[in-house]
Amino acid sequence: MKADLWGRNSLFRSMAITGAAIVVAGLTGCGSSGDVGTGDTGSLVAAPVASSTTGRDAPSLAGSQNTTQASIGLLVTAGASGAKAGFTLHWVKAADVAANGGAWPSSESQYCSGRFSGVVGALNYGLGAGEAAAISVGESLFDSGAVTNCAGPLICGTDYLFRAFAHGDELLAQSPWSGAQSYSTLACSTSGTGGTGGTGGTGGTGGTGGTGGTGGTGDTGGTGGTGGTGGTGGTGGTGGTGGTGDTGGTGGTGGTGDTGGTGGTGGTGGTGGTGGTGGTGGTGGTVGRSGLLCTYGYGNWKNYGPVSSGGLQYLWPSDVQANGLTLGTVSYTALQLQDVLNAPANGNGLVILAHQLIAAKLNVAGGADPSAVSATLSAADTLIGGLVAPSVGTGHLDASNELSALSTALQAYNEGATGPGYCR
Repeated sequence: MKADLWGRNSLFRSMAITGAAIVVAGLTGCGSSGDVGTGDTGSLVAAPVASSTTGRDAPSLAGSQNTTQASIGLLVTAGASGAKAGFTLHWVKAADVAANGGAWPSSESQYCSGRFSGVVGALNYGLGAGEAAAISVGESLFDSGAVTNCAGPLICGTDYLFRAFAHGDELLAQSPWSGAQSYSTLACSTSGTGGTGGTGGTGGTGGTGGTGGTGGTGDTGGTGGTGGTGGTGGTGGTGGTGGTGDTGGTGGTGGTGDTGGTGGTGGTGGTGGTGGTGGTGGTGGTVGRSGLLCTYGYGNWKNYGPVSSGGLQYLWPSDVQANGLTLGTVSYTALQLQDVLNAPANGNGLVILAHQLIAAKLNVAGGADPSAVSATLSAADTLIGGLVAPSVGTGHLDASNELSALSTALQAYNEGATGPGYCR
């Protein structure tokens, strides 16, 4: 039975389908908010009926080995009458119950709920008597197919309380609550601070000033004055009587004309034009996370990607922004990687594995120590090979023990159970 928990039936109970999650704002009973899909919008928190001979037996809860700093692994085991239509799981911080006098909060906005219906896409949560489903409570609920109001990571080093009931169906009413059980996330790591984003690129150099205007041409010298008119010759004297008259005197020589005036001084050249304004400096370049001393889960990388959630800053490592990543033997651009992260699993093991593989490779590209995950990265690439992950392509992987083990190991690295620790 235990081997089957990570085999054909339960791989997709623990980490498969999404496309069936909704968000309720104002939650205080769970960790950080996360991205979820859409789907079944039925009541998340319908109260179970009291114990009766016509109702399903309550399921039981147990912790699993797959707990991290950001998630808690659980085994939900159906009672003797099974859970044909699935089950609902509730969780809340133990401190909130203590603050409420030891009582579970009455308002559904104060605790978290996940509804695991009998059939979600390729996933069947209908459990037979004594059959168990492995659930990872945290941001991997995005891939589980649960209808949930808390699809974000849990808080490291925190105690949570869990309870569950089996859904009713056409044969039997829903079960009473299971007994509440307490489980904790792993202690916060001491290296839990993320690397700082890089500084933007230097602005471009301003444009060169314009050339000064050409000086104006000097004025042309003035024209010389016209020479004066020569004087009139004197009148000849009258001849004496009887004698021959004296010859008339020669006319006086004409006066010399006035000298031409001096040309005017040339005008002063015009002032040079003002230089043009320098061009605006170029916008600083976008540089992402570097020097990481810890790791982030895939939901965080999805939210801070090239098409971010709610206008968050683009913080992928600069090399990945420019060159993308390779999954298997297939290269993806940054935008294509974002499409894969946003894709619901819908029972496709390739999508589940790709989500964790992308996050692990982004952590390593950002500077996180890869020694705990290097062999897993190589094995995951080998399993994927030339398959192209949705929604970029139509590749598909069926559930298998190998796929489950690789996905779990990558999640453990991304969420701080192994490796340098979880960024918080």
